[in-house]
Amino acid sequence: MDEAMFRHYIALFNARDYERLITFYTEDVELELPASSPRGREGIRRYYSDLHRFVRERLRIDFLLVGRDRIATELYTEFRCLHDLPTFSFKPLVAGEVFRCTNFVHYDLVGDRFRRIRVARYKVHEADPRARPVAARA
Repeated sequence: MDEAMFRHYIALFNARDYERLITFYTEDVELELPASSPRGREGIRRYYSDLHRFVRERLRIDFLLVGRDRIATELYTEFRCLHDLPTFSFKPLVAGEVFRCTNFVHYDLVGDRFRRIRVARYKVHEADPRARPVAARA
């Protein structure tokens, strides 16, 4: 997997295109989240489709390192609550609330597919650090 393919995966995630998204996973993929651990393609699809009925989740890549069999990234994540979600993994959310955080995510690869995804919370953002434009890197 190269950087362009990983960025495409993030775009599919943000678009909630679960059908194409799960093609990036091995059949026995494991997703290790702070409060849940869905297994298999269908388990992960079910987890996100259930969650996304309550929140609009958007990911942005802050840091990305692509290796031969692993990917390490820092993902800025924004959750916009659509309906009250008292069981949200970070904290209870009410409709209209926005929760922002940065997570460390490590992906173990088998070929061009994710075999294991490990997510760890790094930082919770009280205000949106993306509110001001950032100068483009040269």
